[in-house]
Amino acid sequence: MTAIDSNGNYLRVNTSKLRATHEAYTNKLKRIQRIGDSKVKRRLFTKYSGKRKRKVHDLLHKLTKRVSGFTRGKTLIMENLSNIRKSVNRGVKRYNRFSKRIQPVSLKSKNLKRRLNSWNFRKFQFMLDYKHKLNGFDMVYLDLYETSSLCSRCGGKIAPMEKTCPTCGLDRDANACLSMLRMWGGSGSPESLSMSVMRLGYQGAYADAVNPAELREEVHGFKLYEPVNSLLTFKRKSVGNFLGFRGLLLLLLTLRWTCH
Repeated sequence: MTAIDSNGNYLRVNTSKLRATHEAYTNKLKRIQRIGDSKVKRRLFTKYSGKRKRKVHDLLHKLTKRVSGFTRGKTLIMENLSNIRKSVNRGVKRYNRFSKRIQPVSLKSKNLKRRLNSWNFRKFQFMLDYKHKLNGFDMVYLDLYETSSLCSRCGGKIAPMEKTCPTCGLDRDANACLSMLRMWGGSGSPESLSMSVMRLGYQGAYADAVNPAELREEVHGFKLYEPVNSLLTFKRKSVGNFLGFRGLLLLLLTLRWTCH
């Protein structure tokens, strides 16, 4: 998770512990399902399902507490994620040559759907919402689409697996935050943000004036994610490693979640 404000301050939060907790308990529950004794199976399943729920609840409280501390005094704008599971579980009708029927076929693999459907995005939003409003500040939800695929700086196309714009080097998450800010009606540009948050491109040039080879060499020698306030950050492994939220934005503060 990435948080950036218009002054260049930012927060990177590592959510890999949350993902690891889900995966560990999922594997544990799979092993329990293989037990033959139904009474033992039911007792163990109830026990470890409860442990999983309490552990995740505790991690989400700690996560939202860190974020709410960073967002204090700012209007918070978040992407509306209420229909995100529909896109995850979306299927298309195709001909099944074995059953000789037209049947719905999922576009995602079983493991990927399990992982995406285990997101706690609604609970996270609820916790962050009430903690933010408890401090007397507003929350706004936006319906957004493809905020990270088009570079807000040079107009270049960013492929799904790319972390930065291949032309100007703008960080994907920061780009999504800027795009959402502009969609909401606010103002902001990469040049107003700290250089330690993201690589802005080569001397402020547009895509047609950038030397990609020279830019990549410069970007590779630059430390992108240097925390501004270590008290508000986790040690980071990868951006949005578990939650995979497409985007969260703050007016004066932006948050971005991505799933890789």
